[in-house]
Amino acid sequence: MKSKILFIISILSLIFASLHAEAQTTPEGAQVLAVQVEGTGCDQTTAAISLSPDARDLSVLFDNYTVEIGQGSQNPSLLKAQKNCRIFIDMNIPMGWQFAFRAVDYRGFAAVPSSAWAFHRFSYIAPNQLISSLREASITGPQNKDYAVHFEQKPSRLTWSPCGQPQQKIQLLSQLGVQYFPRSSDRSLAQISLDSADASFRQNFSIEWRRCN
Repeated sequence: MKSKILFIISILSLIFASLHAEAQTTPEGAQVLAVQVEGTGCDQTTAAISLSPDARDLSVLFDNYTVEIGQGSQNPSLLKAQKNCRIFIDMNIPMGWQFAFRAVDYRGFAAVPSSAWAFHRFSYIAPNQLISSLREASITGPQNKDYAVHFEQKPSRLTWSPCGQPQQKIQLLSQLGVQYFPRSSDRSLAQISLDSADASFRQNFSIEWRRCN
């Protein structure tokens, strides 16, 4: 009986140690200090940033971020249109830690006739790093529904922030576009949006953390 108790205690100790090690992979003190947005698709009142308590999920909430052309739009004579939203995030990074964007989720709405196609692109620039493109969602008509895209970076392709810089500026760039196919005569309404009539859609980014070498 005593040996069984010791065995159970040993197993519980291993489980606790494993959970403790996992908890240490997320630093304390990471936070968003300030946010600035600019671009044709957003302004200070149409985009918001939130960071989860464990600093593993960053959400960008858009409102009224839409591109449209064709009959019934404000741009009936255009054959193509594009908008962008550039977001600058000042983050506090705990000393001895660095981060990378591991995954991104797009969600939105597209109403595209067979004569047109739409796209949603995302890229980010971490401090002292080159542009790192995560995903482009290309939507060919006919479609009239919500869309969702998930993309996850391979571990070997993660772009890590520099060490030793407690305050860092991250730049996110979102682009929406829609255009008609060449020689197409159908000018039905073509639209791609990051909001709908009853809810706003987010871009969610999963963040990976590691200790600096």
